Amino acid sequence: MIIVKGANVYPQQIERILMETEGVGRNYLIHLQGLDEMIVKVELDANAFDGRISMLEGMQKNITDRIRAEVQVKPVVELLAPGTLPVSEGKTKRVIDNRSL
Repeated sequence: MIIVKGANVYPQQIERILMETEGVGRNYLIHLQGLDEMIVKVELDANAFDGRISMLEGMQKNITDRIRAEVQVKPVVELLAPGTLPVSEGKTKRVIDNRSL
């Protein structure tokens, strides 16, 4: 569990939302920075992009809205090309906390 803007956030909640979203790949990263900013970096599925920017914008808004409804914190969602995020052997580290006071 992580605490962001006073809300208890479980990475599993975010993972469930992402895995239920069509066009999202299997890899994601939750990056906490600044005072309490949550950035969710999400890899797209290899076949997800059909060349329309509006499709990406809609997917980004959908993910943002669903995460906000679930955890009561509005994240910044970044959609990335497949293979962009590092893949680690063993247990994958999904949360990077670089917050500062």
